[in-house]
Amino acid sequence: FGMREYAAMWLVAWVVPTVIAAWLRAPSAALPLVTLPVGLRLVRAVSVLEGRDLNPVLAATAKTLFVYGLLFALGLLALPRNV
Repeated sequence: FGMREYAAMWLVAWVVPTVIAAWLRAPSAALPLVTLPVGLRLVRAVSVLEGRDLNPVLAATAKTLFVYGLLFALGLLALPRNV
């Protein structure tokens, strides 16, 4: 169950900026999608590792989410003022 939940949270994290970018017709809102390749590798790792082997994945997830958050904020700040 945990692996599915982890994958679902990443999926939602990538769908939200995609929907915002499409809805507002503002590609800058999709900037967080840059984290997609790293996130997919993390999802794959969670699906095959167990126990203590998941600790590096936890650290990588935190770093990736930090970058995601920065990119999302920058993408939203770059939106046109009339939106």
